[in-house]
Amino acid sequence: MSISSVIGLRIKNAIKGTTIGKKARDTWQRRNFNEDAAMSEIARFQKAGVGITVTDKLLKDMMHEAKDNSVGFDEYLMYHFADLPEYRRREFVPTRERITICEKFNGTKNMYIYDDKAETYKRFKKYYHRDFLNCSGAYTKKDDFVTFTKKHTRFIVKPFAGANGIGIQIIDSTGKDTSDLFDELIRKYNKGFYAEELIKQSDEIGKFHPSSVNTLRVFTIRMNDRTVVLPAAWRIGQGGNIVDNGGSGGIFCVLDDNGVCYGTSDEFGRRFEKHPNTGLPLIGTQFPHYHEGIAFAEELAEIIPENRYTGWDLALTDNGWIMQEANDRGGVVAIQLPMERGVRKELTELLNELGL
Repeated sequence: MSISSVIGLRIKNAIKGTTIGKKARDTWQRRNFNEDAAMSEIARFQKAGVGITVTDKLLKDMMHEAKDNSVGFDEYLMYHFADLPEYRRREFVPTRERITICEKFNGTKNMYIYDDKAETYKRFKKYYHRDFLNCSGAYTKKDDFVTFTKKHTRFIVKPFAGANGIGIQIIDSTGKDTSDLFDELIRKYNKGFYAEELIKQSDEIGKFHPSSVNTLRVFTIRMNDRTVVLPAAWRIGQGGNIVDNGGSGGIFCVLDDNGVCYGTSDEFGRRFEKHPNTGLPLIGTQFPHYHEGIAFAEELAEIIPENRYTGWDLALTDNGWIMQEANDRGGVVAIQLPMERGVRKELTELLNELGL
């Protein structure tokens, strides 16, 4: 990322942290709280096979939760709010509130480090154990790309601005004019892209869904005297997708303190005893080298200690743990969904302890 882009991100994030910025964001989000949007979300769930009977009572309740408690329409449906009493609903931390909580933990000063994958790579390079090429802004250089493809004929491309695995693709440059390929990618990703060496995950994890790197999502919260680790989620792709993100069809598997899976869910709130594609059991499965993965996340949390809250996506390889990426506002949906309960109590207690 160029210096001007870094400055731009810092200014943008500083504005986000102001009262005016937060109010503007809240106003923008509330514009989407209408019955048409609710019906659109219901239709998406119904298309996925989730049985939902639409009634005036349901729509009224969805609007109430959205406007009064910041609960997204998708969250209302995936967490099965229609079946939950008030006290159970309030256990869950919805996305809009989670972002506010993360900003309380972290502030906005270092957001640019996590918003830009190239900046993340710069800070955590020794933990990536793979090559990374930034093709955005002033760093968009065709010669570097051509050199990269000579070393890595197959690689993964990620958009400069993106989330939930959208826009990610694996490229095979074998037999292609890589100069033309670069031009093609620049046209497709007009804000720029990143090219990364492919991660070779351990077969112990890859066998569950070979097409995707199936990561361990670990949430760490740096306190003044210790690092707190929330329940971890094992994320697994499905349907041949190359990513394990929930928004791209992935399955969330929550793990107990010993790394054993005891709950699963996809983004539609559907549960899985076994992986729907490979048939391998999920419930009761021991995640290999789990404690080493947690220790690795705790080590990563020390790199930028002023960023207290981080969601780490870690990959297990035959040579040990490596970092895939980091999220300073990592979504707790990955654990709330499969646990069938929220983490409000844990986060509130930690904020109170820090006086935030």
